[in-house]
Amino acid sequence: RVGAVVVLLVIPTALAALAVGLKGGMAVAAALSLLLMAAPDAWVPVDGTLRTAVVLNLWSVVALIWLAQRPLLTTLQWSWSSYEQSRRLLERSRDTQVRLKETLADLANANLQLTRLNRLNQVLRQAAEDARRAKEQFAANVSHELRTPLNMIVGFAEMILQAPETYGPLPQALLADLTIILRNSQHLSSLIDDVLDLSQIESGRMALTRERVPLAEVIAAAAAAVRPLYDSKGLYLRTEVPADLPAVFCDRT
Repeated sequence: RVGAVVVLLVIPTALAALAVGLKGGMAVAAALSLLLMAAPDAWVPVDGTLRTAVVLNLWSVVALIWLAQRPLLTTLQWSWSSYEQSRRLLERSRDTQVRLKETLADLANANLQLTRLNRLNQVLRQAAEDARRAKEQFAANVSHELRTPLNMIVGFAEMILQAPETYGPLPQALLADLTIILRNSQHLSSLIDDVLDLSQIESGRMALTRERVPLAEVIAAAAAAVRPLYDSKGLYLRTEVPADLPAVFCDRT
């Protein structure tokens, strides 16, 4: 009976290794082995061979449990490692999803701002087009309203200067003033033409008429246009133009 009880010591060792762990089983096996080998015969009345066999069985059970648990531990470690990796990947995926949502929100906001800017651009472009049309219409109306009376002034001045006898004897001072009026009216008419030319330049339809122009004539016409202003202030205007200046190939205006 005592021998059978000693053999059954393998059971608590196995239970300790399974329940507590391999270290617990080894501790129980070491304690029982020490008890069996050091206990006197009065306490454990079995022979030495049985004691040695029981001790070997204890450690054999511990070794078998270790061998049986090793694949399981490896599998558990691999499973835990896979779980940790999956958890990290899930966290990264969540972070990526959050950043993606923020990026989509920013993109939607940028698209909204771009749509507003496009609408504002269209409004400004339409306003600029309306302003251009209004300016062209204003220039056309002003030129028309000014050209009609100017043509009458130029026509009457030319007629009087070409046939002064039609109006009776006219003093030379009056004829000189009419000459100035004719010249200035023609100059103002050319300024109106310049305004129309500027409108044509903006529309890309400006036409230039180039010819050989004596520079002395251009200078003389400019001086004659402003000489009455000098005379009225008691001043004088003199021009010095070399006679050998070549003609300039340009638009006279």
